[in-house]
Amino acid sequence: MPETTTHQFSLCEVSQRSGASSHEVIDATAELAEPSVVCLSSKLIEDDPELQSYVQQHSEDYRFDWVGFACGFSGPLASSIQHAWLSVRLSSDGQNSTALPVALSMAPLRLSDQTAETAGFSFEIGVNAGVLTVGSGVEHGAEVSKEHLFIAAYGLSKPRARWEFHRTPTRKLEGMFRVSMIMRSHRSVVPCGKVELTAEISRRRFGIFEKRSQLDDPASISFSAQTLT
Repeated sequence: MPETTTHQFSLCEVSQRSGASSHEVIDATAELAEPSVVCLSSKLIEDDPELQSYVQQHSEDYRFDWVGFACGFSGPLASSIQHAWLSVRLSSDGQNSTALPVALSMAPLRLSDQTAETAGFSFEIGVNAGVLTVGSGVEHGAEVSKEHLFIAAYGLSKPRARWEFHRTPTRKLEGMFRVSMIMRSHRSVVPCGKVELTAEISRRRFGIFEKRSQLDDPASISFSAQTLT
């Protein structure tokens, strides 16, 4: 991914009390890099024959760009972030303004963590030839593998796409994370877009009550492929 400029944004929580809203600055920082846009060439995608063939077949009407994104969180309360959303809204600037660019591919599409957990004893109840049967399920103390979703992509082949990040038992939403898409746009327009980053934070009041709240005013950056050929 080419070097880019990273911008930092203070996170702010909005609370509603007695019909009035109050803003509280969170001791955590959102970091959002300026998207990198690279026009695809046959050389760049020579390791993917299927994609290379598709690009060659449609290159007369469409242009294809690799767009890289980087986002993350830092600060003392970054470890309290439970979920985050990186949203991309693609648009166009040109004579054919209705021909919106789309996310032809997204990476990663899905990442998850696996943990081994100890299962309790369970029963399996079923009906066999009209007779109720009861059998044993997972034995007490047996280890089972459990999947925890970390990153999931949505909006494939659409002008609006997003990645959802989830904190897992083995991974916090701290540091920088990189994702990317291949953007397809009609040659009659200049592809551009806007990327936004927001999050949900979880904190405990008096060490007991858990409070989850969406952070206000997402960090956002606009980008354009106008300077590319």
